[in-house]
Amino acid sequence: MSRRHHIAFTIHALTPEDFQSYLFSDDDLNSAIRNQVYHDMMAPLSNYFIYTGHNSYLTGNQLSSECSEVPIEKALKRGVRVIELDIWPNSSKDDVHVLRGRT
Repeated sequence: MSRRHHIAFTIHALTPEDFQSYLFSDDDLNSAIRNQVYHDMMAPLSNYFIYTGHNSYLTGNQLSSECSEVPIEKALKRGVRVIELDIWPNSSKDDVHVLRGRT
């Protein structure tokens, strides 16, 4: 991840604002598909396949790996259009954190 992105992490947490800022940055994140439609998109949504990710934030297997933004970045660069994030309220319940099962 480039240094231009100011992302606040607190025990593997990424704020929604930071994530949105990263997704809409001017970096080469999905640059080939970001600015243009390259297919006829007139069919119903159910006619299209969407490349998705599961446990997108894990560095390895589901049981013992760490959470990180790196797998998310790699998935998005590969063209994944949907990622999974586990969002939990913070202790004061006025914000959310992206965490793996509150761990």
